[in-house]
Amino acid sequence: MKKRLLTFLAAACGMMCLSGCSFSGDDITSVNPDKYITAMRDYKGVTLEAEVVPVTDEQVAKRIEDNLKSSVETVDVTDRALKNGDIANINYEGKVDGVAFEGGSNMGQAGYDLEIGSGMFIPGFEEALIGMQSGETRDIDVTFPEDYTAENLAGKDAVFTVILNGIKEKKVPELTDEYVAGLGITNVSTIDGLKVYIRQQLEDEAKKNYETQLDNSAMQKMIELCDFTDEVPQDRYKYYYDNVMNMDTQYASQFGVDLDTFVIGYYGFENKDAYIKYVEDSAIQAVKVDLASGSILKDAGIKITDKMVEEDIAANLDKYGVSTLDEFKEKYNIEEYKAYLVNRKAVELIKENANIVAPSASEDAAAE
Repeated sequence: MKKRLLTFLAAACGMMCLSGCSFSGDDITSVNPDKYITAMRDYKGVTLEAEVVPVTDEQVAKRIEDNLKSSVETVDVTDRALKNGDIANINYEGKVDGVAFEGGSNMGQAGYDLEIGSGMFIPGFEEALIGMQSGETRDIDVTFPEDYTAENLAGKDAVFTVILNGIKEKKVPELTDEYVAGLGITNVSTIDGLKVYIRQQLEDEAKKNYETQLDNSAMQKMIELCDFTDEVPQDRYKYYYDNVMNMDTQYASQFGVDLDTFVIGYYGFENKDAYIKYVEDSAIQAVKVDLASGSILKDAGIKITDKMVEEDIAANLDKYGVSTLDEFKEKYNIEEYKAYLVNRKAVELIKENANIVAPSASEDAAAE
């Protein structure tokens, strides 16, 4: 859970909601941090944890293998029976006690592509299709699980009549110079060239991961350096709380489930109450990063001006898919960019004056 908290802080304190968000009330650039911080220890010379993990030959080979698998093609099979791993195009009708049940048939519709061994259907269904020939019809006996979502079917024996319309086999491309040349990667046309290209990709990713580790460590450290009052700016707290709730609600919708189901099944929370507590704690931590950032910049005599904000945006227009400052202002929340810049400058100050060490094994494990 620690790792997700730090990821949240990185997002929350780094333009989590520049686009499409309105914000009113307290914001980091108008709040006096002295009202909420009673003491701050010296931020110079603190120890931060981050490490660039070397790229191995095994990682390069694994990335190439994954890329090959993602380029898989399907070919029709006409000279053999269905086997595990094939894609079976089927029509089916299920009956319990000789009576068809709702949602148990796709007869008269386009066939359904089912990968045998995927576990998409109830236990025993896919295995019973193995050995079928294209065009064959087979009755298979299955039993719905006791915990099946449709209570009227839970634990019931059923017979499915299945028509196998066709068989497709997945073919993973062979790694050849010809295959590599067809990828369209500039100046890469051989297997050896692809390995160099992939290694560079992985090294770039390792460097980005290092910077993320460093930023997360700096934000966690700035919280630890400060003694806070029990009170936090409520509008700012609500801003972070609402953003996380809205973001996870959108994720849940994309998965076609409600928020309760999503946070339990995807994030692994015991229940929604535990998730809410986590979001509350995370929002408080994010506000504390805001306050600590303001205090650090104040101590360093740095003030984030509108001119600094505009210059920083102008230097990063391509990053945000715009070509002018006015276009940026139309598309994004410039006040939140100012808040982001406060946090970023504070993190940079800490990193510039820090001792950087590799994370300890025990803390790595705790962050998983």
